[in-house]
Amino acid sequence: MRSAFPGAVHDTAGRNTIAVQLPRKDVPTYVMANQRPQPWELLPMKAAAMAQYPNFFNNSCTFFGSIKRDVVNGVPFCLLRPSRLALDMAKVARNLGIVDGFEVVQRRSRLGAHDFVWLPEQQPQEPEHLYDTSLFRQRLIRLHLRTDLFSRLPGAPGSGAGGPLPASAQLAPAAGLLPLSVKNISKASQPVLMYPRQLEAAAARLPAGVFVCYHPQLGLITDTVAQQYDVPALVAAHVGLPLSQVAAIRGALRVKAAEEAGKPLRQVTQLKDWNMMELLRRRMVERRAALEAGAAGDGEVAARLAELRETGSRHREEASDRVAAALGVAQDLEDGALAWQLVHSRVLGAAPGTAARGDDEAAGSEEQAGAGQERRSDHSQSRRRRW
Repeated sequence: MRSAFPGAVHDTAGRNTIAVQLPRKDVPTYVMANQRPQPWELLPMKAAAMAQYPNFFNNSCTFFGSIKRDVVNGVPFCLLRPSRLALDMAKVARNLGIVDGFEVVQRRSRLGAHDFVWLPEQQPQEPEHLYDTSLFRQRLIRLHLRTDLFSRLPGAPGSGAGGPLPASAQLAPAAGLLPLSVKNISKASQPVLMYPRQLEAAAARLPAGVFVCYHPQLGLITDTVAQQYDVPALVAAHVGLPLSQVAAIRGALRVKAAEEAGKPLRQVTQLKDWNMMELLRRRMVERRAALEAGAAGDGEVAARLAELRETGSRHREEASDRVAAALGVAQDLEDGALAWQLVHSRVLGAAPGTAARGDDEAAGSEEQAGAGQERRSDHSQSRRRRW
């Protein structure tokens, strides 16, 4: 501690003390997951986030909280006030398939006589920057929620059965939590910085989903990207998704990392500029074309498929032969053990139950022999008296 503050050591009341700045009420104390105050690691990350996205934590909580509110209430879309962070978050959510898409709309009923009107026909549907919409009042970002990620219970509006249920229970699945569930983690009063191992442990505790994080060089990322590049990140929220979609996101991000291996972090394509859904559609088209070409029976693809089929059938036959041989060996061992038990029981004699019965019979015969001897002695004594 003295080496960290060499100029702050002075003599007070006859002993050496260290002048340490006490935390004020408006300056929070940052405590990491390992219960150790480490502001020198968290403060630079927070400063970078606030410099790139003003009011980062409040806007993040508003973005994910609005999605959770509209999903629970059964609204097919979500309206948000545009901000630099909300715009990039909407792009990331659209690219990862969390939402179907988004668009910038305007409430024309609240416009004044001299306000600019946002025309989707003239303006781009996806503004590159928030400044593209800064001249337009009453503008909003409308997110199209994916209603196929959650299911309605009987009694919900449109189900046609049962009585009314509360809004929080109408969209709950039959088992488990709501698939499209949102949990804010970082707040303005308590930012949360996690390392890859901590993200992995937190993902094991929470339901299936992805962590939406921030890194100064990578921008808005997920926990998978942080683990691939082994970097800490500010964790904004956890979005619960179906397990199949989580697996698709992780697989696509692994492919992206393999393609961009060796690049500096600042040159890596950010998630807001990389569309996973388009990549999956292109892969599906290529796979369907390959399957159709293989079914037609022409070209190298057909030969490769035939070779794979032959290899698979050969491997199946070898596996079945190994299983049959193992079963035969096990049967032989069982037969040998049974034969040894039979021979061993014959060598020792009768079975334990039979031996017990033999002991009872021997005891009975001894009692009968003793009774016969007593009768003989009585008879001989009576004959002697007669003589």
